[in-house]
Amino acid sequence: MFQAKTLVAKKYLLALMSRKITLKNKEERKEASEKLLKEASQMRNLFEGMDSARATNRPENPFDAVEAIAEIIKVEDLDILSLELHSFVKHYPDMTREQLMALLSLRGDIGRFDLKQKAMEILPAEADSPSAQRVSVPQSIFSQIQLPPSLFN
Repeated sequence: MFQAKTLVAKKYLLALMSRKITLKNKEERKEASEKLLKEASQMRNLFEGMDSARATNRPENPFDAVEAIAEIIKVEDLDILSLELHSFVKHYPDMTREQLMALLSLRGDIGRFDLKQKAMEILPAEADSPSAQRVSVPQSIFSQIQLPPSLFN
């Protein structure tokens, strides 16, 4: 059951990060954040209902990442956003700069150049190296998500 849950979360996050939508203002960001939280809750409840043999020592729920992204989207102050992003990448250290840029681009309030600057500021240089070279980095759902290579080129 955990594999099915992970696959659904992975596909959801990939679609979210690959989407060409841009939220134009704080009201749209708030609505999108609420929708993400609602959908994450629905997916979580669906799988919990089907998984009658839940163990308390299972790995982190992959839908936690969707909820974390919702929080990033709804932050209004760009200074607070930087703090949220640092916390986010501490929790998901296998996230790449490209993935971070894709998430930030959804917000619509950060220009293309600033996206790259913010991603470079938040993630260290080794974040762009292949996962095999980053063996010491804990793996989360983001290590399983491959964005299209032309997304930010």
